[in-house]
Amino acid sequence: MEQGKETIDRKFVIVAVNPCNGKRYTEDDGFFVCAHDLTAQAGIDGMIAEGKKIGVSDVHIQSLGLLKERVIRRQKSGDAKVPDTDTGCETRRCVNGEGI
Repeated sequence: MEQGKETIDRKFVIVAVNPCNGKRYTEDDGFFVCAHDLTAQAGIDGMIAEGKKIGVSDVHIQSLGLLKERVIRRQKSGDAKVPDTDTGCETRRCVNGEGI
């Protein structure tokens, strides 16, 4: 973690690379949502609504809409569940910040 920055996603260790520009992201500057989480669709809807409100590009809105369609297809295939944070390690990390 960079000095003075708070870890954003305490549940996952993230290594993400944008293949178009090479930028790298971690849990210190992003968060991860599982496609099987039944709350994912509502999260994307919120991002679309807020994006329109603040004036993001139409292509970004289109990309989010396509993302939502892929999430819906995944969930309809039977890969869907109510998200949860378990009461062991995940709770200690996510709620208490232990091990960060």
